Amino acid sequence: MATPRLVPTFEMPLMNDVKARLLEALDRGDSLYTISLMFPDIARDVLLLTCSHNSTVDQLENDCRHGRNSLMLLHAIPRKLLRSLIQGTLAFDAVHSRDASCYPEKGQGIYAIDVYIENRGGKFLSHDEITSVIAELKGYIKAYRINSRTLQGHQRDIGDRMLVKKAYAFDDAFGTSASDKTRLITNAADVFLANNLVKALQRRQRVVTDSRHFRVHQIQGMPYVGCSGDLETRVPGYRTNNALGGKRTLDPASINTPLILLLSAIKVIGLVPKTVSRVILKTWEPGLLPMAERLVISLAHSNYAQDGLNVAEGGGQRGKDKASTMRQVESEVLCVRPFFNTNMQLSLADLEQRRVFLDNLEAIDGARGEILKLSREYDMHKLTLDRLLKQWETELKKVMKSKTDSLRLQHTAVTAEELQWQRLDDITMRVCLRLGIEDDEDEEDEGEGEGVIVLD
Repeated sequence: MATPRLVPTFEMPLMNDVKARLLEALDRGDSLYTISLMFPDIARDVLLLTCSHNSTVDQLENDCRHGRNSLMLLHAIPRKLLRSLIQGTLAFDAVHSRDASCYPEKGQGIYAIDVYIENRGGKFLSHDEITSVIAELKGYIKAYRINSRTLQGHQRDIGDRMLVKKAYAFDDAFGTSASDKTRLITNAADVFLANNLVKALQRRQRVVTDSRHFRVHQIQGMPYVGCSGDLETRVPGYRTNNALGGKRTLDPASINTPLILLLSAIKVIGLVPKTVSRVILKTWEPGLLPMAERLVISLAHSNYAQDGLNVAEGGGQRGKDKASTMRQVESEVLCVRPFFNTNMQLSLADLEQRRVFLDNLEAIDGARGEILKLSREYDMHKLTLDRLLKQWETELKKVMKSKTDSLRLQHTAVTAEELQWQRLDDITMRVCLRLGIEDDEDEEDEGEGEGVIVLD
């Protein structure tokens, strides 16, 4: 019986066909080689966003031409972490799982950040809370535009001043406030990103059409994927608990703009946002880092036009090329950590099964010629038998017709002879009657009658 296809739900509203097939393959225990066969499908998802063949599309569609690097990098991702990444539940799974299947925050590689709400078991926002966050973001965008008009000589009314004052409180959520302008939106490009964040949040609300589910908390967060040559320094910069504790601020100049906008809006509506960070994989060659970032962004659907917060395509940063560091990372990924070896063993077993299947298919193909030859011989024999059968049926009809005609003639002859004898008997009887000759039997009967003695 086929497993039902995964569909969007109130808790997981972001589930398209490609993501569902990837998750189903992982749940069936398919190898990562099988997953890699869906690279072209993932590329088509990316192509729908860009409408042009960018580096990500080329990398996924032509992995063979690129030395199978995407396939190799895929095998370096821990399997459970890969599932969380694809499903969009990094934070939820991190809170509920004791399995810390990830790399340490050290060296160079790809990391992912996910957002959840404090004291909620790793869950994200509800439909109603998303509505409030969207309202705050729209107000902040409007405040930026008011400030821009003011700089051009326009006067602000009381409502505008209140909105701008509220925007400064928005900035102050993570210690980035200023008294003269909005800090998180400073130009038209930032407005574009903020509007797309609003659209991404609205997409999460479309599945929830029944008001009874408006307070259901989603378990899919909003991921952001990044790369760094120094994970130990880079990743801690995204931890909201440091900023909320007053120890440091989130630097809007160095942190993804949609992410800090989202965190600030959540805090403004009275909730406490938290972040989970995971190192997805590490790279051991400088040229692999950009390829790894593009691959992970595609798997996570973390582009701002999909399910996440990534603005750029990915792959803009090249890895470090210090030989000693590269050898150390290569040893860690390929030898020390079990993830690559475990994934490779499963893929090798899968490939062996495919090889056996192809060998059997080749053997069948080799026997096909003999089968076709026998089939042709059978067809020839069948044609011969059909021809002989037709001839036999024709001859049989002739014999039966001849026999029938003969029997009919014999029957006619016998009937004529019987009629002649009957006529002869009739003639004889008439002659005898005319001459007064009686049958011998009648004479005997008369003689016996004369000799009868009657006793009284």
